[in-house]
Amino acid sequence: MRPALLLTLLLAGTPAAAQPYSQSLAQCGALYALMSDWVDHPDRSTRLAHASVVFAQAATLRAGAEGVADPAVAIQAQAAEKRAEWVQNGKLWIFTEEFRDWTRYCRAFARDRGLDIDPD
Repeated sequence: MRPALLLTLLLAGTPAAAQPYSQSLAQCGALYALMSDWVDHPDRSTRLAHASVVFAQAATLRAGAEGVADPAVAIQAQAAEKRAEWVQNGKLWIFTEEFRDWTRYCRAFARDRGLDIDPD
């Protein structure tokens, strides 16, 4: 299946379906930052933090291309808002289907956008 078609199918059932790419990238960055904080293993935490930074940088660049006036501030605000929402769900949220949907979506989105979220 073509990556763009796969991404479209994945997006169709997610909350990110009708929003700008920059916002989806910001939300994925927030998810990876949150996972980094919640993981006890230092190596895994570092890898997740790296992915978070990659998503945030891509989100900021995309927001600028979308015409957002102050992309860095907008992306930080969007990520903080989504992170706060997820923190309220508590750590047990990682066992939900919603969490699995978001992680699958973010990995597919990163592949589709050519983002290397897994450092060597």
